Amino acid sequence: MPDVLATGYLVGMMELACVHGVMPFMDWPREQSLGTMVHFSHFAPTPPGMILLIKGEVLEVDGRRLLFRVEAWDGVERICQGTHERHVIDPVRFNAKVAAKAAAALTTVVPAQGRLGAGTQVSPVEAA
Repeated sequence: MPDVLATGYLVGMMELACVHGVMPFMDWPREQSLGTMVHFSHFAPTPPGMILLIKGEVLEVDGRRLLFRVEAWDGVERICQGTHERHVIDPVRFNAKVAAKAAAALTTVVPAQGRLGAGTQVSPVEAA
């Protein structure tokens, strides 16, 4: 792999820029936001040591949905651009849904790979 900024890391930084941009308008901790969509084009390499500038703007607010346009620059050129969508959530309600899903996962059976009708029990995902 070349010694350049990986797309996955860049996507995370662009998402974090949107989180930081919206935080002053949130009723933290009663309101939080979750990323629900990323659509970025990463079109130029960035070698180690360069400082990034990430710019974003809110394009649309539709209820709890926020749509951002985001660009990243590495000091020489624009390296990435695209859109990112976030949803404002009630963390108490959200965490209850996650807990219910985790409990349901203990008994969920999914089809075994390559064999229709056969199933295997799935163990819960462990938090890192």
